[in-house]
Amino acid sequence: MNYRFIQIPRETATAQYKDAIERMVGKLSACPGVVSIAQVGGIGTPGISDIDFYVVFRDEFAYSLNPTDGLSAADRYLFTHNLFGTSESFAGRMEQYTYFGSYKNLYGKDLLFLTNLEPGSVDVLKKQIALEYLLKAWLTIAIEKKSGVIKIRNLFLLAKALVHDLAFLNVSSGALWETVQEIIRTRNGWFQQAMGSAQLTSLIDRYEKELFLFLQHLLPVHFYLPGAKTIPISRNIFLTQGDKLNLVTSGLMLPTAVRALLPKGESLQRRLIRFQGEVPTVKTTVPDSIAGRQQWISAACQYNNRQLPGFVPTAFGLQIFNTSI
Repeated sequence: MNYRFIQIPRETATAQYKDAIERMVGKLSACPGVVSIAQVGGIGTPGISDIDFYVVFRDEFAYSLNPTDGLSAADRYLFTHNLFGTSESFAGRMEQYTYFGSYKNLYGKDLLFLTNLEPGSVDVLKKQIALEYLLKAWLTIAIEKKSGVIKIRNLFLLAKALVHDLAFLNVSSGALWETVQEIIRTRNGWFQQAMGSAQLTSLIDRYEKELFLFLQHLLPVHFYLPGAKTIPISRNIFLTQGDKLNLVTSGLMLPTAVRALLPKGESLQRRLIRFQGEVPTVKTTVPDSIAGRQQWISAACQYNNRQLPGFVPTAFGLQIFNTSI
């Protein structure tokens, strides 16, 4: 199949990242309710890497603005989504349930996290978290393949993150591991020698296939879904339990050429089609650590809707245990 490639990375100087970070820290630190600003992760590949901030506010402080609103086109390229942020109380409790990442303090207090989970619970939780992100990656690329439009920068960002998820599953070899590593090598050398369309198409097809085979094997052993018949995870993407991993589409799929010509062709397409992922799962009761994680994430999302609507409280793979998220 021939794909249309979008979100092509563009060369960006490290200094542009530094300037954008300094401007955002200046904007946020002027808010009296902010007690800490941290950068999550780093800038490993300028022009492909994005900037992730984690902003911690005083408990019950209300901040109605979205700091990414009104960014220049250059800064919007670097801050690809809303900032992460929540209250001190939620920040202290949620890290043990999310393993969000490494933090570099940019302003205010260092972040302090509570840990009170049993070792056995941690292992179960890490497997669930890893499989949620891997399932999200498969759904993303499978849907893009069906639509015929591949987001290259997003592919590179997701593949880099999957290294951590595979580590949670103690995977450091095999077909999926090697395919992910090939994507990362392609990412690292993109600005020196971008991969041609034919090679890129082959790599994407292998990536989707290996994700599918890997998940088909592990989901029934380690992955939990709640008992709801159909679980919405976005406006047009739903999950349901099934015997085998599968993606079912319904609705009208516009030709890629038509979507490319329309000013908001991809947004229109999302309103015209529905994707339903059928997922094999563990059939026993959801473990307490997994249920507790989702309860905290759900409560934090509800808190942010009320107090910090411009921020995402933490990172999570899929919105599956509480549809109010």
